[in-house]
Amino acid sequence: MVPLAPSRSAAEGDRIDLRIEMYAVAGLHVMTIHESLAENASGYAINVGLQSRGLADLFANIQSHTEAQGRIAQDRVYSETLTSETKRNGKQWRVRASYGPQGAISGELIPSDEPRTPVTPAQMRGTVDELTAYYQLERQLARTGSCVLTVAVFDGFRRYDLHFSDLEPEVLVADSEHHYAGPTRSCDVMRRKISGFPVDDHREGIDHGRMWFARLVPGAFMVPVKMEFDTELGLVTAYLAELHGRGINLALSD
Repeated sequence: MVPLAPSRSAAEGDRIDLRIEMYAVAGLHVMTIHESLAENASGYAINVGLQSRGLADLFANIQSHTEAQGRIAQDRVYSETLTSETKRNGKQWRVRASYGPQGAISGELIPSDEPRTPVTPAQMRGTVDELTAYYQLERQLARTGSCVLTVAVFDGFRRYDLHFSDLEPEVLVADSEHHYAGPTRSCDVMRRKISGFPVDDHREGIDHGRMWFARLVPGAFMVPVKMEFDTELGLVTAYLAELHGRGINLALSD
């Protein structure tokens, strides 16, 4: 067991701000993502906001804000709290979760308007939230260059594992939508559903994707510059459009 001492607020640490633009088939602009990461030697806070765009906004107006806070101890990350609010076509959901040194303690989805398979206390042991899982990957990439990692996730109401594996390193070439050009580390990501999902087994969320990371700022983590996800609507691709922090200011696309 790693002892976790009280930490200063991560808001006192360095902050990185990202803007990511997401596109569907035929280059249709479907979503804007704003993400911020504040960290210091003993803690971190991650904020992610999503807003649907273009025609997607007409058919499925989505607004979402998620915040995860946690601690850093002996180069490991530990979730502490997760809060999330999502609005879609006039409906609203809230998620709350709390975590201790041994994983999730509690979580709730409000409203929970469909039957789901139960998540047991034993299944929550050793878990972190999803934002922390990706942050853990970004830190490992900076430290070792390897994507190989399995993270147990509890996102407040669902339990699943995220399996990351190495793909061949790739040098990206700038194009009309994606202006980052340079070397990357490429990762494959698979989600293995465990519990907390709808009992009728309809698809919820994304089960498979690919991610490309680059070292764009000083520090102990790498930054995603491109992402691809397999969805019910086909392949969706996201590109880093803007980055600010630690003396770096990048504007890669409008």
